[in-house]
Amino acid sequence: MPTRPVGVGHLTMLDAAPPDWVALAHDAGFEAVGIRIGPASPAEEPWPMGIGSPMLAATLQRLADTGTVVQDVEIIPVTPDTRAEQQDHLFEVGARLGARFFNVMVTDPDVHRARDTFAALC
Repeated sequence: MPTRPVGVGHLTMLDAAPPDWVALAHDAGFEAVGIRIGPASPAEEPWPMGIGSPMLAATLQRLADTGTVVQDVEIIPVTPDTRAEQQDHLFEVGARLGARFFNVMVTDPDVHRARDTFAALC
């Protein structure tokens, strides 16, 4: 049976920029990280991690330098206003980072609409 890396989520230390977060997690002995690239609420500022951005390049370099892997990318909030096609940038960045999973937070009170939105994201 293959071993699974032990990781830590970005929520542990959200004020650390993604490249710094990778280094901190690696220095603490973790083999994997979760990285928050999408805001969880309108009040949260996203990290500038778009394709071609200096921060994404620095994060990729830090991952390569440390051998750390990205287990998950945060976060896609599913609200009444969420549209799957508006999340493409998160999927693109997550793919570049090699993320295996996305974290989704459902707050839409309409369970049928939330289900449909989640299905569209999948």
